[in-house]
Amino acid sequence: MGRALDFLATMPFADATRAAFWGLSYGGYTSLRVGPAEPRFQVVICTAHYNDDTLKTTDPSQTTSYLFYPYIDPYNWGVLNRFTHSEMAMMVAPRAFMAEHGATDGVVMEPRRFPAIELLRVEELYRQLGIPEKARMSRHAGSHEAHAVDAFPFLDRHLNFQPVRGAR
Repeated sequence: MGRALDFLATMPFADATRAAFWGLSYGGYTSLRVGPAEPRFQVVICTAHYNDDTLKTTDPSQTTSYLFYPYIDPYNWGVLNRFTHSEMAMMVAPRAFMAEHGATDGVVMEPRRFPAIELLRVEELYRQLGIPEKARMSRHAGSHEAHAVDAFPFLDRHLNFQPVRGAR
């Protein structure tokens, strides 16, 4: 990802100081791993993936558990015993972080309070840092999709979006 940002920084239409990573589904999974590691991302949004990763990975009562999807193997990657989703999101601080969830998204664990509890940990860190507006959970009625109603204003606010004059 760093090389892609290096390249974009050479383009006249890109502003390297206002980069964001917004991932949907497996991209949301990726946003939690790449976002903390690349400091040039000023905003990280995880859509349709943010969960209590320990339960999601190990609880056989969860039909969406990674136990049933061998192509996603956090055991071999060594992630499970190191970082939860909230801890990875906290590593984004002091930059902005948002998790986006659909009410009928089958990837999100039941009961849906678990992802909310994970985000409360993130929000508490941001409160302690004095930047509570930079951590947010956006919920919508949809399913496994980017809703964007809250995400676009979040991006605008934290990237200081300025429309280009004369652009359509």
